[in-house]
Amino acid sequence: MFVSQDDHEQRTLRLLGEPGARYWPSVELGTEGPWFVLVRKLPGVDLVLHQTLLAAWGGSVATMLRERDDVVSVQCMVPEVGASSRWAILNVVRVWVGREAKELPPLFEFDGLRGYRDEFLSPHPAPTHERVQGFPRQASGAPL
Repeated sequence: MFVSQDDHEQRTLRLLGEPGARYWPSVELGTEGPWFVLVRKLPGVDLVLHQTLLAAWGGSVATMLRERDDVVSVQCMVPEVGASSRWAILNVVRVWVGREAKELPPLFEFDGLRGYRDEFLSPHPAPTHERVQGFPRQASGAPL
């Protein structure tokens, strides 16, 4: 989960942004487990614009993939074992999601890791989910 305090909010940008949008230049982030970075392609006239979304849980990734068809990449930020402030980036190649949130939890296939894994990177047998979302395979560890 991401946490922020009201005094960290950038209120000036709130006046310039979309109605209801709030802006924080910093948030508090738990470092005990992985979190996900989703990039979606925004429609533009002559430009290709992207928006970056952060998700603290695999279930949030599954919900975004069920509700959107414009996600072009997903990466998983993983705290390195034994290091207090270092992260590794894993590119997500495929995500298996159920049709509804109450179904099976999502399973991920990561570039550079064998097999299927849950949001905490625990190994799982082959998925039985109904829907798969694939992303272009990238070099291991390279951000998209």
